[in-house]
Amino acid sequence: MKIDKALLAKTRIHIDNALEDVGKELGISLKAGSCSYTPSNFTFKLEGSLIGDDGIAVTKGAGAFKLLAHSYGLKAEHLHKEFKDDGDTYRIVGLNPKARKFPIQARRISDGAIYKFPIDTIRFAMMRDGQEVPA
Repeated sequence: MKIDKALLAKTRIHIDNALEDVGKELGISLKAGSCSYTPSNFTFKLEGSLIGDDGIAVTKGAGAFKLLAHSYGLKAEHLHKEFKDDGDTYRIVGLNPKARKFPIQARRISDGAIYKFPIDTIRFAMMRDGQEVPA
C-alpha cells in the first residue's frame, strides 16, 4: 500500500469527524489543516479556534478581518455580510493580509467553496447593497 491523495482525502474526512466531536465537548472548533506526505507517511496540521458569540468559528482570516478591515476601506461589521457577484451570493469569511491582489476571503453560499476577491469588488458590492463603506 502507498499513501496517495485519495487515501489522504478519506483520512481527512474521518479526522474531521472525530475532531468535531472533541471540539463540541471542549467548546472550540477543530479541523485538520494542511497536509504533507511521502509514499510511506504523512502529517496533518491541527487547526483550532474559538467559537464566537454568533456560533461561528473565529478563524485566522476572520480575526485578521476584524483587526484590519479599516485599513482596507471596510468595516469590521462587514465580516459575515453577504454580497452578490456574477449572479452568485457570497459571505465574507476573512482577510489574508499577505495576499496583495485578492485579500478578501468569501464563501459561495450555493456550495460552500471559498473564493478570493480584490478589495474594490467588495467595496463596490457593499455600496451597491446599501452598506455603509468608509471613504
